[in-house]
This record gives sequence, C-alpha cells and structure tokens, in this order.
Amino acid sequence: MRVLCVLLASLLWASLVSFAQAPNKSMTGVRIPLNGFLRWDDAMNEVVVYRDQHSRSEIPLELYDMRTGSKRTIDILKDFPQSSQVYVSNIAVANDGGIVVVCRLQSSSGGSIKELILSYGPSLTLDKIWDVAPHE
Repeated sequence: MRVLCVLLASLLWASLVSFAQAPNKSMTGVRIPLNGFLRWDDAMNEVVVYRDQHSRSEIPLELYDMRTGSKRTIDILKDFPQSSQVYVSNIAVANDGGIVVVCRLQSSSGGSIKELILSYGPSLTLDKIWDVAPHE
C-alpha cells in the first residue's frame, strides 16, 4: 500500500513540478485543467495540456496562453475520421507555436492500431503525418 501511495504521489509531483517550472509572467487567472499531462511552452508563453481521446466529444490537446487567457485546441479525431480513439504518448512544442504529437490511433472497427507522429503548424492545422510502422 505504501508503494502505491508513493507511486501516486510521484506521478502527481511530476506534473506539478513541470508546471511549476513555468515562469510567472503576468498570469491572467487562467484556469488550467489538471486531467492530463502538462507541458510548458516557453517560446509562446503557453501551457499545453494533453491526454488520450476516447470519444469525439473529448479534446486531447489544449493550449492556454498565459498572457491573454485564450485557449486553442487540437482535435486529432477530427483529422482522422476513420479512427475512434487516440492514445497520446508525448508531445513537443516548436518555437514557432507548432506542436509535434506522438500517438496511436485505433480504427473505428476496433481493429488495427496505427502509430503516428503528427506535426501541427502554428495555426494548429495538421501539416505532416509520419507513419512509424516500419520502426515499431
């Protein structure tokens, strides 16, 4: 039981530590949801929240601008209508505001899972798709 408590505490601590590294420059009272993983984008002064997407009503990536309080989103299932679920493994932010997403897509038929690297430009539109199937 103690081991489970320590593991849970370390997971929660890791999320808080990564967010705590974000500089506190003119915070606008933005409410950041804690139901995902947090990544700080220093170039854009944004917090990126990412999580798995199990239905079309969920949003897997949300970007919160800490200067203006505005929110931008990426809906991966919208770009892949033949898929029913997205499992987001990791993300990376680019200096120009773009985002690279490492994910697995499950087809609507429940069959195959496709592993992809997705590149979204500064306007958060899908720019490039890398299929990593030969390198799995």
